[in-house]
Amino acid sequence: MVRCRNPWGNESEWKGAFSDESERWKYITDSDKEEIGLTQEDDGEFWMTFGDWQSNFQKLEICNLGPDSLDDDELVKIGKKRWEATSEVGEWIPNVNAGGCRNYLQTFFTNPQYRVTVTDPDEDEDDLCTILVGVLQKDRRKKRKEGLDMLTIGYVIYKLKDPDCGPLDVDFFKYNASVAKSPSFINLREVCGRHMLQPGTYCIIPSTFEPHNKGEYLLRIFTEKANVTHEIDEETAIQEDQEQYRPSQRRTGVFKEFDKDSSGRLSSYELRSALHASGFKLSNRTFSTLVMRFSNKAGEIEFSDFMLCAIKLKTMLGATNVAVTADPSRP
Repeated sequence: MVRCRNPWGNESEWKGAFSDESERWKYITDSDKEEIGLTQEDDGEFWMTFGDWQSNFQKLEICNLGPDSLDDDELVKIGKKRWEATSEVGEWIPNVNAGGCRNYLQTFFTNPQYRVTVTDPDEDEDDLCTILVGVLQKDRRKKRKEGLDMLTIGYVIYKLKDPDCGPLDVDFFKYNASVAKSPSFINLREVCGRHMLQPGTYCIIPSTFEPHNKGEYLLRIFTEKANVTHEIDEETAIQEDQEQYRPSQRRTGVFKEFDKDSSGRLSSYELRSALHASGFKLSNRTFSTLVMRFSNKAGEIEFSDFMLCAIKLKTMLGATNVAVTADPSRP
């Protein structure tokens, strides 16, 4: 038997065997009816035999309800506790934030970074917090028709000493070890893991195994206690510490400093660090726009384009600061 429900009401209920008015219900005991929750009302709900269901329906879509879908009353009835869930949607963009795994140190730090704070230990005696992390590839099955296979994906978790820090740079990952990571990097639709962490603030980095892979993802985090999650970002601005700001005549030195292979070009992954050393803070969205505007097809920035990028940033941010100073009430 299959229990069905028409969400639009009672207009299109099943009229065959075991429908609300079917004579066959007379041969079912009252206790059995009560056990299956039978209600013969105009509520859009009806029952069918499995054979009739197979004959009348051509397509079945299965929707997964997350662990946060049950309300408190339902949880009390079944003797369970609610898992608190948060989710983040993002994408890996080649030459911007598709940095690959930790094996690729010079680009790994460019991956999307998410801050999660777990404050209350689980209700046991080990003073640790349970956290479930899942990274799911979006629309990848649909793209198989275009000849694209599943990406090899995973994630890494780092403990943050400063809970309010900005995006982590390459030096952080050079000198700090991860506290947890996905069981493996694997080419499945979703990779997930369960971890026991001390209360505190952490950075979760979802990534592909190799850099330069394009794809969309859904990051899901489940904890027993409520948590706060958001992408680590910063506002686009000239850094307040003016000693860090490099005037145009010194930008040549900055360019050479970050041109690690002396090619006369910066990779797009080096651009953010170079602009930061030149006195600029960049939001993720601003940086993505700059890469699209000033890099070539290979994701490289020539010296002239680097200079032009820095000049335009200085002009734009300088004009913004002047406007704010002249009219503090301006939104």
